[in-house]
Amino acid sequence: MGKKKAFEKEVKICKQKCRDAVIFMTAYNVHNYKHHFPHFGRREKIKKLFSKYHIAGISNNDTYVGPDEKYRYSVRFDSFQRVSSFVFDKSIVECEQSKQQFIEEMMNILALQHSAYALFDNSQIEISTWFNMESFFVIFESKEYQVDAFAFIMNGMLMVTYELIDLETSIPLTYDEIYGRNKNYGICPVKRIKYINENEYSDENRNISLIVFKNVYDFLTKVAKNKWEVDNYSFTHNILVLSNAVDNETEYFQKVLGAELDNLGVSNMSTTNNFAYYSTESIGLINKIKCDSINNILYDCILLESFKMYLLLNMIVDYKVNHKLNKIVNNQVYVESLFYPTNVPIITLNVIENIKSTYSFSKFENAVKFKIKVLKMEQERQHGSNGRMMNMLLYILAMIGSAQTLQILKQEFGLPFGPSFFVVMVVFIVFGIVWIIRENKKQ
Repeated sequence: MGKKKAFEKEVKICKQKCRDAVIFMTAYNVHNYKHHFPHFGRREKIKKLFSKYHIAGISNNDTYVGPDEKYRYSVRFDSFQRVSSFVFDKSIVECEQSKQQFIEEMMNILALQHSAYALFDNSQIEISTWFNMESFFVIFESKEYQVDAFAFIMNGMLMVTYELIDLETSIPLTYDEIYGRNKNYGICPVKRIKYINENEYSDENRNISLIVFKNVYDFLTKVAKNKWEVDNYSFTHNILVLSNAVDNETEYFQKVLGAELDNLGVSNMSTTNNFAYYSTESIGLINKIKCDSINNILYDCILLESFKMYLLLNMIVDYKVNHKLNKIVNNQVYVESLFYPTNVPIITLNVIENIKSTYSFSKFENAVKFKIKVLKMEQERQHGSNGRMMNMLLYILAMIGSAQTLQILKQEFGLPFGPSFFVVMVVFIVFGIVWIIRENKKQ
């Protein structure tokens, strides 16, 4: 067998012009599924499913699958130089047009895979599946936008990420177009929607992230032959802004959030002079960017903001959804372990410390601790109730056993059984009533 040829491409994401970028993000945690018997009928062709759920391509570990193609590739990450190389299958190499098209389709995924290797402890954070979504169009009130979205699964949690482009100007949303809750296009429901293969808009009342979420999970449900479907889920939203026009970070965060926040305490987490990176609550900001060294900055920060949402959503789920003490404690031990990664850059450690200091994370962390305390008290109360029941059973058994003792005394010493049994029963009943009264006073 002849040796396969391959080519390597080092991922370098460069922007010739530092344009504004406003990235809307949502993390989804599915905590309950409805399970069904699998459908044994003829399954829809994968190409039809890609089209039906508006997915351009999926990458899973070392395989990229599109509607018409399937390619294999491998990743080589140099931890010393912090550079990733990607080695592709021979079938791509032989066709230059196919190779170029594949690279263009995969660019977001390749860049994010590189960032995942560079930023995280791979024994703790796994990002194995990536979804390239087809662009689609939405209308908010009377304005029309194009949505460029992709999604990925981080440790079982789906992260939806997208950017909006104004169709009238063909310019992506800028940093000053998202002030206040009414301009937060990450949570506002769209009025109308249209996909590329459709001629007319249709009515819609969901937000964009939920639309993408449903497309991804409906696709996975069909691939799994309808063996399950999503029942309950939790989510949290976030915005990441890249702009050199922002000078005062605290003031900008207040404008976007639409609230005067005291003691916001934002600080630059970047460890290089090439850019500054700030993050708090549900917003992150990249500014002071040197355009000749912007490689991977945006993609790195997308993953760091995703990690922020991942930790916060774990806290929210433990407080609002999980009700079993062991499950909560085990998950809290797992979340705490994520604060101590190995072989990660300083910026990741800075982000971890920043996350722990945010108001939202601290609030839910304290709420979870309170919930654990309450559940332990209920558990101890339950143990106490079980103990009292056991004591009552032992007490009854002792009463029954006394009859056998009296029978032996009658045979050996001639004691009358009837009067003796009456006296013993009175003593047991009196002391039993006293015991019950004292137990009730303790509660």
